[in-house]
Amino acid sequence: MTDTSKEAVEALASVANGEKGFAYAGINGSKIASTLRALLSERDALAARVERLEEVVSWYEQQRQSALIRANTISATEDPEVLRLCKLYGFGAVMDSASRQWVKIDSSGAFFIGGAVGDTSARAALQEKQDG
Repeated sequence: MTDTSKEAVEALASVANGEKGFAYAGINGSKIASTLRALLSERDALAARVERLEEVVSWYEQQRQSALIRANTISATEDPEVLRLCKLYGFGAVMDSASRQWVKIDSSGAFFIGGAVGDTSARAALQEKQDG
């Protein structure tokens, strides 16, 4: 396996930068060195983005788990009527309407409607795009 640690790449870049044999072969050692350093920097930036995406996916997974626990443990007296409305108008329409009405009354304390329980990968992709 090739050593791609920062130290190994920097050592290779330093060798390439100072290697006089490259010049005899018509190879620009300093270009090789700067390319290696740029690749190392890009790798570090990508690693940071992957770490951020893993955090986003983890957060959504926690939300999904919470929703599953609530669905299996909480039963409220209004559930049958809400279910009837959901079947009549659609679950998303009822949730969106309730959220909008609540925001009109209390814009800082209201629940807001997000995506579906299973869309964590789509949200992670969106976050990656926003992170640049």
